[in-house]
Amino acid sequence: MADFNPALPLPIKWSIGDDRFNEGQQVLSLTIPVDSVTHLIEHLNTLVDQKAKDGEVYDFNKKEKVKTKCVQIYSKAVDGQFGVFGNINPQKLEKRGKMKNYLSNSKQNEYLKLDPNLKIHFKIIDGVRYWLTPPPIGYQK
Repeated sequence: MADFNPALPLPIKWSIGDDRFNEGQQVLSLTIPVDSVTHLIEHLNTLVDQKAKDGEVYDFNKKEKVKTKCVQIYSKAVDGQFGVFGNINPQKLEKRGKMKNYLSNSKQNEYLKLDPNLKIHFKIIDGVRYWLTPPPIGYQK
């Protein structure tokens, strides 16, 4: 069996617990590390290109199930003291060919980037860098 190559540098934590606003109901909570956000987006785009299949989801606007193309991510669940929880870190898929941009029909002018030296994220909008967190003291362009 090949070694596991995770798609994300840090896993997504998920849990199901009591809804603090609606007594008797439960909510799903996803905790996504910032360091994994761009990797998750890349993985989802790769899933769309390679693993999309027909499925059904509930459309709340139409109040009915609709057929659409879907991708799936699986995670094992553990029943703990505070509810059901688990981690999501799927096997990385190798990209094949040019990735499609499913978010826009136009050229993408805004995206997140990870500075590999500083290990922090910044946003690029129309070629201009915007820090999501303050740059380290002593940072020089």
